[in-house]
Amino acid sequence: MAILLELVLTRGMGQTQYGYYSAGLSWLMVLGMASSMGTNQVLMRFLPLYGTRHQHGKAQGLIRWSAKFCLWVGALTGAGLAAVAGISSIWSEGPLPQVLLIMAVWVPLHGFCIRRQGALQGLRHPVLAMLPELLLRPVLVILLVTIVHFLLRQDLTAVWGAVLFGLALALSMAVGQWAWRFYLKQEIPGCKPEPDLKVWRKTAFPLWWMTLMHLALIRADPAMLAWLSGPDEAALFAVASRGADLLVFGLTAISAIAAPVFSQYHAQGKTPELQKMLNLSTLGLAAFSLPVAGVLYLLGPWLLNFFGAGFEDAYGPLCFLLLGQCITALAGPLAFLLTMTGHHALAARLLTFCAAGKLLLNFVFMPKFGAIGGAAATAAMLLCWNLVLARETRRSVGLTPSLLYWLPRKHA
Repeated sequence: MAILLELVLTRGMGQTQYGYYSAGLSWLMVLGMASSMGTNQVLMRFLPLYGTRHQHGKAQGLIRWSAKFCLWVGALTGAGLAAVAGISSIWSEGPLPQVLLIMAVWVPLHGFCIRRQGALQGLRHPVLAMLPELLLRPVLVILLVTIVHFLLRQDLTAVWGAVLFGLALALSMAVGQWAWRFYLKQEIPGCKPEPDLKVWRKTAFPLWWMTLMHLALIRADPAMLAWLSGPDEAALFAVASRGADLLVFGLTAISAIAAPVFSQYHAQGKTPELQKMLNLSTLGLAAFSLPVAGVLYLLGPWLLNFFGAGFEDAYGPLCFLLLGQCITALAGPLAFLLTMTGHHALAARLLTFCAAGKLLLNFVFMPKFGAIGGAAATAAMLLCWNLVLARETRRSVGLTPSLLYWLPRKHA
């Protein structure tokens, strides 16, 4: 559905306007995650733990604290983006300042959606957690674009795209919140909230930082390209990343199922079961990602023609992004494993070093090579990131990562 949405937007906007829209959307994705402040990861980690121990008061306290915290930070983050939009309007000649200003309104809503996803995943409803954003929101955007562009005869610009995306975000959020409240009443008995703020805050920051850095690494490139190489290069990278997102979908879906199980097995000290869950997750991820990557590699030049004139140049960036995601698939959901087993601070430090290296590569390659330079930097970063994660999984958790478990081993 996301691919269909991008087809509608690229053909309706054209390469340049779509580039401005993609840059604004990158800001929204990164700052929306920033405004969640790691509450989604804290909910994903502690709700299964509290359920196992029947600590319903702590579960209620965590839910209430996370909601208030996320809303306040979201409002402040949105105000910050609005200020950036106002300052950038001084020297920017394109529509990017207006797009950023509109996206600033949606930042708190997006952060709250991320929090709700973590809560539902913690309650073992991974499909329902992702359904509003992965299915309902794209459908709503396509419907709104059809009404505005084809029925009302309005030119589809980057500004219109930002407005319509936000309206779809608000509607899908309302549906997601209804589902969340329905399952909350069923699975967590009503009782007096028991706050444990010290533990939650201590856990939230490294989880938030790690998630934010990871999202910045894979979502901030269109915004940087619009600045360093222009909106056309940003548009090429955005289209290429939508193709690679088919592989990211597999990682997201499998991690949503596995993450609460990782947390539960770790809390119960079930190391063999934890290893088995990691093996199954990795096999499932590889079985999904590698065939999809092969199809996109073979049919990429033909498929990109559907996005409109000029987008066939996105094939080079697409190949690099597919390579990076295949590396992640073969490694397995190691970042989620470290996070759910109490090694979130370590994972956050490692990702910070990778993020710094990726940022440096962007500044080196993007001005000269544009979208393909940004994609190559992403693939290099994912290789380094997964190698480091594999080493730390062996050393800190005592598990054999990825498909290495299935390789023949020497016996003493």
